[in-house]
Amino acid sequence: MKKISLSLTLALTTFTALALGCGGMEGKLEELAAQGEVAMAEGQSFGSGTDQDTCLSESLNRAEACTGSVMEKGTCQGMAQVFLQGCLDMSAASEGFCEGAPAQDQIMDMVNWGIAQCEAAGRTHDSCGNLMQTRAEWCNGQ
Repeated sequence: MKKISLSLTLALTTFTALALGCGGMEGKLEELAAQGEVAMAEGQSFGSGTDQDTCLSESLNRAEACTGSVMEKGTCQGMAQVFLQGCLDMSAASEGFCEGAPAQDQIMDMVNWGIAQCEAAGRTHDSCGNLMQTRAEWCNGQ
């Protein structure tokens, strides 16, 4: 349960910083928290019936479908990251899923690994790198 709370806290902190930077979102923290809880629950439910690769694919699809203003799109993509965390927590292992995942403190390795993973998956969407970072962080927490 600690991992779920940490993931939601990190996601909400990011969203709040973005919201305050864009202005007009100061009163949305509770709404974001509720969205995060829903995304986490959806991820956990989805993950309980699938494997890690499918969790990643579904999260990428969700992030790629995000539209709207910068804030709306960013929030949606962030929720795809929360979904991925919940999904991975409940899913069956996929062979090689965590292979080569760099440590969180290896920033350039993390970026390069994420780019390589996105290219290998044929995903060029701007949110792919963030989802790959979530993947690597999850792998390193195991």
